[in-house]
Amino acid sequence: MRENTRMVLGLAMVGAVTILVAVAARGDGFWAKKDWKQWTEEDTKKLLENSPWARPYNIGRSVVSAALPSRSGAAQRGAAGEDVEEIYYYVQLRSALPVREALVRQEQLKHKYDKMMPDEKQKFDAENEELLGHDYDKEILVHVVYGSNIRDYEMSLATYWQGIPEGTLPLNVFLITPRGDHVGPVRYVSPKNGEHEFELVFPRSFNGEPTIREGDKWFRFEFPHPQIADLPQERGLVDFHTDQMMYNGRLAY
Repeated sequence: MRENTRMVLGLAMVGAVTILVAVAARGDGFWAKKDWKQWTEEDTKKLLENSPWARPYNIGRSVVSAALPSRSGAAQRGAAGEDVEEIYYYVQLRSALPVREALVRQEQLKHKYDKMMPDEKQKFDAENEELLGHDYDKEILVHVVYGSNIRDYEMSLATYWQGIPEGTLPLNVFLITPRGDHVGPVRYVSPKNGEHEFELVFPRSFNGEPTIREGDKWFRFEFPHPQIADLPQERGLVDFHTDQMMYNGRLAY
């Protein structure tokens, strides 16, 4: 009897720990514990690269070092004397306020905002007011940063994404909902100024209903990754989980 009791208590404790871990994983991160103006450089990097509002997508492989001299650039050193070729994407929901706050905080840290004189802070705040206060009631803005540790691969990526004609939309790009809706973008912007990034604007309403509805547990961003050298093209899928995306008491996306 005592053994059974201990077993029940043990299972209850395991269950409690599991619940606590699950709650912690839902997003009680630094963004819930301190004001964004107190975020560190490490905090902003994490929020923009691997957080509920910014997800990484990586493509990589290990190759023997002897295969690399014919390529420009340098690969990361991996295990067992191998090098790692990597292509990466960071998919950010820039219509989500915490992402925009992280961007402004990065600029604050870069320009030593905390040590500015009051008039300098006022000027800085005015210059960033549009970014923080922009109205995204009708749009979902997805911003994608891409690159590679192999220079030739990075240039090929830029050629592909910057080569999409202005005023047109890339094919096979969607927000996918739990209902199977494939919501396409209404605008695509890829700067030609050397920045390896692009933006897609999606509607917040689809077929007369919100694109992301109350009760949706997730949504997915789909995009085409092109063939780069001998690395084949593939269907990129990045998931966002709405139960982790609460910010200041409301769902932020």
